[in-house]
Amino acid sequence: MSLPDTHIRAVTQRAVTAVRDTALTRGEAARTGRGTMAQLSGFRTGDALASAILTAAAPRRTALCDHRVQHALPDAAPRRAHAA
Repeated sequence: MSLPDTHIRAVTQRAVTAVRDTALTRGEAARTGRGTMAQLSGFRTGDALASAILTAAAPRRTALCDHRVQHALPDAAPRRAHAA
């Protein structure tokens, strides 16, 4: 699949704008940015490549994320005691 350079740049710019948007939480911004990048071929399976590009664009707002990280996060979350 061949896409025009202008389309690739426009999609990438929307994704970068999303991850830099401080009105969104960091998680929302990262999900929006990665979801936007999924419009491009090569970004439809997994988040690793999109997160690497977006981390370069906004290193204080995003982080590298791949399937190993996504599977490990639920285990790393702090446990909360239930209120009695």
